Amino acid sequence: MLPGLGFNPATDVQVLCPMTQGVVGTRNLNTVLQQLINPPAPDKVEINRGGNLLREGDRIIQLTNDYNREVFNGDLGIIKSIDTLEQEVIVQYGERTVIYDYADLNEITLA
Repeated sequence: MLPGLGFNPATDVQVLCPMTQGVVGTRNLNTVLQQLINPPAPDKVEINRGGNLLREGDRIIQLTNDYNREVFNGDLGIIKSIDTLEQEVIVQYGERTVIYDYADLNEITLA
């Protein structure tokens, strides 16, 4: 329905919920929405880190303040690419690109 109204569900819609766990918590909802909005495809690289499945094209949120990268708790971005050889995830935050090593992926989660 949303695309028919001119909205892009991946960038123009935000779902808010008051808890993280349970069927209607953010963890489950983000996984369900990921499958609907950004399903797996042969041309999309994905990785599973710490029980968190991240895929190129996913919307993510920064969970902590990272002054070195100049990204802060609550910043929203899109995963532009995942480099499995260099073990890096490249995220676009507006006009800025931020590179995360696999070891730092605990700083982000699906949004």
